[in-house]
Amino acid sequence: MFQTMPSNVEIKARVDDVTKLKSVARELSGTEPTLICQEDVFFNVPAGRLKLRMLQVCGLVFSYNRVRLDYFLKAHTYMLVL
Repeated sequence: MFQTMPSNVEIKARVDDVTKLKSVARELSGTEPTLICQEDVFFNVPAGRLKLRMLQVCGLVFSYNRVRLDYFLKAHTYMLVL
């Protein structure tokens, strides 16, 4: 039913020059950016986190727990495609 998700690295940082950032990303990837429209709804659950992600083509349900390590958070995530 639920699929175990592959490891995902998410980096959050302040950006002073968005135009330069987009240019560097385009250069590194060799492609134009892709816009993904989504809406996330979070549910209050007794343990972990539960999120419904609504995309244009489908819905996804994520169940995950975050573990705080020295300088980052590691999430054990499971996904159900609706």
